[in-house]
Amino acid sequence: MSKFKSREGKNLCSNYSEDRQNYPDAPTETIHRALEVIEGKEIPVGEKLDGSRIPSCRVGTTIATNVMLEGNSRKFAFITTPGLGDICHSKVAEIDERVTIEDYDLTPFLLDKSREITDPSLVRTVYDLREVQQSLENLKAEGYTSVAVAFRHPYIYPNHEDQVAALAREMGFDCVTTSHETSPVIKFEQRSRSVCSEAYLFPIIKDYVTAFESGFSTLPKKVEFMSSDGGLRQAVKFRGNEALLGGLAGGVVGIALTCFDAEEETPVLGFDMGGTSTDVCQYDGKFDYLTETVVAGRKIIKPMLNIATVAAGGGSILFARHSLFVVGPESGPLTVTDTNVFLGQLVQSSFPTIFGPGADMPLDYDITRKKFEEITPDITEQTSQNLTLEEAALGFLDVANETMSRPMRSAVEVRGFAPSAHALASFGGTGGQHAYAIADKLGIERIVIHKHSSILSVVGISQAELQIQTSAPFAGTFSLEIIPHLESQIQKLKHKVEMELIAQGAEVGSIEYEESINMRYIGTDTNMTIVKPDDGDYGKSFVQTHIREFAFVLSRDIAVDSINVRGVGHNHTSVTAISPYIQLQQLKQNDTYMCSTNTQRVYIDGGWQNAPIYHLNTLSPDVSLGGDGNINPIQLSIFSHRFMSIAEQMGNTLQRTSISTSIKERLDFSCVIFSREGKLVANAPHIPIHLGSMQYAIQYQHRLWNGRLKPGEDGHSRNLAFYVAARGHHTDIGGRGITSMMPESKELWEEGINVRSMKIVDSGTVLEDDVRQAFLDAGNFPGCSPTRRLQDKISDLKAQISSNQRGMILLQKLCREFMLPFVHRYMNAIQANAEVAVREYLKGTARTRGMSLTATDCVDDGTMLRVSITIDDTGSATFDWEGTGPQMWGNYNCLISITHSAIIYTIRWLIDEDIPLKDGCLAPITIKIPKSSILRPNANVSICGSTLASQRVIDTILRAFNCVAAFSGCANSFSWGMGGKNLHTGSIEPGWNYGETVGGGCGAGPGWDGEHAIQAHSTNTKITDPEVVEKRTPVIICQHAIRHGFGGSGTYRGGNGAVREIEARKLRVQMERRQDRPQKLSIGDKAALALDAGEIMQINSPGSGSWGSTNP
Repeated sequence: MSKFKSREGKNLCSNYSEDRQNYPDAPTETIHRALEVIEGKEIPVGEKLDGSRIPSCRVGTTIATNVMLEGNSRKFAFITTPGLGDICHSKVAEIDERVTIEDYDLTPFLLDKSREITDPSLVRTVYDLREVQQSLENLKAEGYTSVAVAFRHPYIYPNHEDQVAALAREMGFDCVTTSHETSPVIKFEQRSRSVCSEAYLFPIIKDYVTAFESGFSTLPKKVEFMSSDGGLRQAVKFRGNEALLGGLAGGVVGIALTCFDAEEETPVLGFDMGGTSTDVCQYDGKFDYLTETVVAGRKIIKPMLNIATVAAGGGSILFARHSLFVVGPESGPLTVTDTNVFLGQLVQSSFPTIFGPGADMPLDYDITRKKFEEITPDITEQTSQNLTLEEAALGFLDVANETMSRPMRSAVEVRGFAPSAHALASFGGTGGQHAYAIADKLGIERIVIHKHSSILSVVGISQAELQIQTSAPFAGTFSLEIIPHLESQIQKLKHKVEMELIAQGAEVGSIEYEESINMRYIGTDTNMTIVKPDDGDYGKSFVQTHIREFAFVLSRDIAVDSINVRGVGHNHTSVTAISPYIQLQQLKQNDTYMCSTNTQRVYIDGGWQNAPIYHLNTLSPDVSLGGDGNINPIQLSIFSHRFMSIAEQMGNTLQRTSISTSIKERLDFSCVIFSREGKLVANAPHIPIHLGSMQYAIQYQHRLWNGRLKPGEDGHSRNLAFYVAARGHHTDIGGRGITSMMPESKELWEEGINVRSMKIVDSGTVLEDDVRQAFLDAGNFPGCSPTRRLQDKISDLKAQISSNQRGMILLQKLCREFMLPFVHRYMNAIQANAEVAVREYLKGTARTRGMSLTATDCVDDGTMLRVSITIDDTGSATFDWEGTGPQMWGNYNCLISITHSAIIYTIRWLIDEDIPLKDGCLAPITIKIPKSSILRPNANVSICGSTLASQRVIDTILRAFNCVAAFSGCANSFSWGMGGKNLHTGSIEPGWNYGETVGGGCGAGPGWDGEHAIQAHSTNTKITDPEVVEKRTPVIICQHAIRHGFGGSGTYRGGNGAVREIEARKLRVQMERRQDRPQKLSIGDKAALALDAGEIMQINSPGSGSWGSTNP
């Protein structure tokens, strides 16, 4: 909504952000109405405006975000290196060029080499200019006017991107963007998506600016747009990605200017409660920037203000499900704002009459009451509690407040700060209604509600300043010797920033600079942006920041990846806002309490009360205002959020502190909270196949160590409250193979380290020597090697310990807040809630498909999987695997814990509701698995292929429920490496390894086609970015693409598989689903092989099953 107010704060006009029936453009319409008031005359609709008397016009818009959400921009072309064209699913032109890097991170040998950024020896293939011209001409002939250019490794060699982009501009393309301009750092996939986002949005932004300017006969003297980084851009410089958070950024700037006191330095948490979402920010005297931001589900690499968004706002829908109060993410009909209306917490007469079909009606209290009358009986039936209408409304309000509190808590705790140390500032029209409740949940004592809080984004935009940030790659190891070179490169960037700011109207003497460098420990991928400290010691500042955020440091050199300069051209016409803290200090002490003669009935603390109404313009600035045992389904929803939040923060800690690509990049880890009996309570959305096996492991350790735990190991056994656990996939744990996933293993000892139980922390001390010895002992068996990079394994284990420590601290905080018995009570209730959801689904299945379901599948050697599912009237079910084949003389045996993981995951998937994976999901289910079968093998058999077998378990269950076609049925594991034990001499040669899952086609279902080349079900990890793979291992990713034409044919097509080509020194590959098709597919065999340098290995993963007949 756009508003125009007088200097006295009187609302002169309001209009919707979009109302095509009455006006084409909201900002122009607001100026139109404002000019009518100022000039005292009517301006006919459609008449162009005279902006000559307007000295400055600033616009904040969300049009870019809306376009991303709606997907209605114009087409663009993606120009890239051959082999990776499918990464962005757009029109692709592949240019035959290639840049490689020589000194990969995981080399065991020291390389005495250094290169300049534009060293031509990095070029493996030079593009053909005529080929490029022809490709561009073809694109123009097809109507493309916007192109995105992304080649491999331009952060070390940008010349190819620059040259092709220059040619495209010469040929008349309107928008040409290169990936290294977007972000000069490693990660091809993220850079590609960002540069495609720019090409996608630019035509829309260009049209938006043109449409706005076309509304004037004479433009205002200065027209500027708010950017995602909190700065202004001239209209001619305004780009696509810069517009994504423009409107939101204005609010952050407004918070900084009006709600933060530079002398007191109390940091501020701000929240802007909108229609169906709430945006959260923090300001502590400096703006917090992110280089990676997720907008509309897409990760964009662009410096933007750190703004977290949660799907709950004033227009979020309210409903009850399985005794839980649910808020959002969709919009109404019954909404959060309706609860405020119904409970008397809004003064309806203060709302403009802009509702209804004619946009001329007030808020409708009667329809709100009717909606609560409809929903409350349903809540009573689900919870067996006779709630009043008011209690139900207040319950939804409490859940909404907890939903909004969760990202605020995470935003500061993940950086090592406490929410209670902040002030809380609300902005946006709705936030003030919820500020007190949210502050109470976060332990915040001071709330700042500025008099312009409802339009604080406008205040921020009005006070924002011209701002430019630029970056450049810098590949080097940090030391005192490189500082002069760093300073030289920074000076070049400062000059570039200065020229751009001056071109946009900044005065030379007004420009201030912020210098920073992106640093990380060598061998890790966690970049930290370090602003130049006062003493100039970047290294010390990096270590201090790392300790604050992760509580440890590494004995490694520090790499410098890039340098950054931000320039701000200060606006001398801006008015410095007076801090409310200063205003408070200037006021005289006054014990006068003001009373209001106007009151309104408000529902507070279980009853209706008459609450006074105060109008801001009647208040004096120096006065105070006077004021006045069953399971609670509201608290049940709140505790579900709190447990999930803790597991998520554990996962954030593990990802950011780990070393290995498998954990950090592929996200092959899980963080979980268990009850004191070892039952699953909450997990973040990590790897589902870990959950059953983690529960088995925790329960085994619980029995083994019962009564023998000491402080520092989760507490005394008699006082044990919870278990926290972090599991990560360590690809190299020794054994006969390059990784633990080796295709030819027959017995467990061949697969590396095997430990039933071992302490790695004793009385708070990490037993590093014992851990090292356990990894080394894996090499004592015939033909086996110990782990090749032992120190990386130790570092990853310390990261997992750090993650658990984080979980312990947050659980202790939760228990201090609510007391342990109360927390345990709701923990058990959440388990029961999950059980109810499963029983309801199973009863529904029995009604529609019968009480007996069966399905079979076969692995490639003919071993049968068979399940019979029997459901009774109570929603209990038996999953009987009788008839499943015997354990294999191979490694596809699936441990019973993994089988349980597959079942709990599948059940959760079938329910398709927002309930976490909990032990309660299995409460109604009895699982019968014959001993010595492939799904319940004996001890010491080979099991490293159990993940592959689990995919078949999931496919078999889904087939029994007849709800989706088969996935590719395989983990498609692929690993390579070198070094280890020399079988001829027995010596240990330096080495490394790497493993990944390639992905495959996802099954179609009733109403949708299957996804292509995707990680799904039990292997839903990410695949590592090709540039990261090439940076860390001596391989070349020649191709990673969709295997077109290999999905099943039907009414809805199955997803296609993937093609991955890798040129490497030594490879090991393990695959499955190569004989029996997943309802029509593929060829090949499982294999392990060695390749010489220059040879290429191609992996073709299967597609998936279709849904429905191919006949019309």
